[in-house]
Amino acid sequence: MGEAKRVYDLLRGYVNREYDRIRGVELDEAERELNDVIAGSTPSKTSLSSANTPAVGSVEPVASREERARRILGVTEQSSFDEIRRAFERLNKRGDPSRFPGNSPEREHAASIQKSVQWAYGVLTVNVDATEKRFRSLEIE
Repeated sequence: MGEAKRVYDLLRGYVNREYDRIRGVELDEAERELNDVIAGSTPSKTSLSSANTPAVGSVEPVASREERARRILGVTEQSSFDEIRRAFERLNKRGDPSRFPGNSPEREHAASIQKSVQWAYGVLTVNVDATEKRFRSLEIE
């Protein structure tokens, strides 16, 4: 087996695993919403068909959005901006659809992962100053 084929197989396995993990987050959210409806409480309206944003006109509690975003990126509540940024960069780079042949299921999975990761990063960094986002690692003496 050639080295390129081996690398491609490893990358394909990683993307498929991350896609399944993110779909699991969405399924957990759907199950929680269903349980809320069955219990008679008012559920938070989320888009179960879209991994990246709530449905237009929907109301999703901020805590729920942040919890979901943290699960997608795999970070904790105590994670610093740098940890969130590193998790985003790692997942975004590995989920790059251009690494896969066109019209392949892996390319579609990678695009879905990238979209979800970008949404999660946006949710978790919405209150971070744009200057801090851009120049966080810049050291000035």
